[in-house]
Amino acid sequence: AHSPRTCTPVAPATSAVLCPFPTMLRLAAILAAAATVVATTEPTFAQQWSATVTSHTAINEGGQNSGNGNICCPFTSPQCKVQTGFQASKQYFDLPNNRSANAFSDGTGVVALFNEGKEYEVDAAGACQSFCPIEGGMEPFGIAPGANDKGASTYNGKAADLWTTTSEFPVLNVTMSTTEFYLVPGSEADAVPIAFVQQLTPFGRPLGGSTNLFENWVTGAPAAAHFTVTGKAACPKANNCGGSSSKGHSGSGSGSGSGS
Repeated sequence: AHSPRTCTPVAPATSAVLCPFPTMLRLAAILAAAATVVATTEPTFAQQWSATVTSHTAINEGGQNSGNGNICCPFTSPQCKVQTGFQASKQYFDLPNNRSANAFSDGTGVVALFNEGKEYEVDAAGACQSFCPIEGGMEPFGIAPGANDKGASTYNGKAADLWTTTSEFPVLNVTMSTTEFYLVPGSEADAVPIAFVQQLTPFGRPLGGSTNLFENWVTGAPAAAHFTVTGKAACPKANNCGGSSSKGHSGSGSGSGSGS
């Protein structure tokens, strides 16, 4: 069976690592496609880097706040859905060589080799356990066109430069999502992310969102060993590739926060 953790490094301009919930992935892609943008100059990110990325995702479809921080579905709302997800991994991003990798704390990982058109789930020794086809090419990591410079800000008490994007549905001018990009102050020429925070509000209805936290950011080409996969010839195709396989979003270029 394919690991539910299978995903590629965060895609700030698309879905912000919403891998645990494929429906959120699809919705985020729709919102990104519907975005209305205005040309401006955004921060520039390195296209080869490594970092520890922690992702929190929440979906709230009809849940009610109980007043103590808990959100629950009423018994009278059988269609209600409340889900949360958490993932932490070491991520390696290498756009010039069209590859990315996630390494988890138990030694297992996911390696996406776009030149081969496959994403591999590997064990602690780097041996392939299963694979999924990759749909589309690898995209650059960065902030979507049309980001607004909000100037100096803070995130969890840490000084930051804040940039924001808003996705709107064409013609109706309805805000579908908003994303906040917190960067290390003064790093725009070689931007260092602190956090990407996305809120999904399709047609004014809060649906949830995601937060991606970046630590130990290192600019430069990751070692080739992080992308080594053995046993490819005998590696089976996973059973559920349709939901969590790569969509070519191992970076960004045209949407809102985050991180595939």
